[in-house]
Amino acid sequence: MPLELFVVLILIIGIAIVGSILVSVIKKPKPTSTEEVFEEALQELELTGIRGIGSKRAEELKAVGINTVSDLAASSVKDLSQKTGIPEKTISRWIRQAKELIE
Repeated sequence: MPLELFVVLILIIGIAIVGSILVSVIKKPKPTSTEEVFEEALQELELTGIRGIGSKRAEELKAVGINTVSDLAASSVKDLSQKTGIPEKTISRWIRQAKELIE
């Protein structure tokens, strides 16, 4: 293999490595408004932040598509109770707390 070709291949590999490192380091843009910051924080708020929801209950909720506090706040008491087997009274309390957190 000619030396020039070898150098070109090494340069291409080096550029590919640097490019992949840059892509992995680049983060999503910072929120620009208070509302965006608030929305991002809500998405990161764990279900276990609701009084009465431990890791076991959080997993049960996630199994039926309730992944965030916002999802919980938008849920139907009856529907969620039927899907999970958790009493409506308990779910109603959780939904009320979730709505208080997002308002």
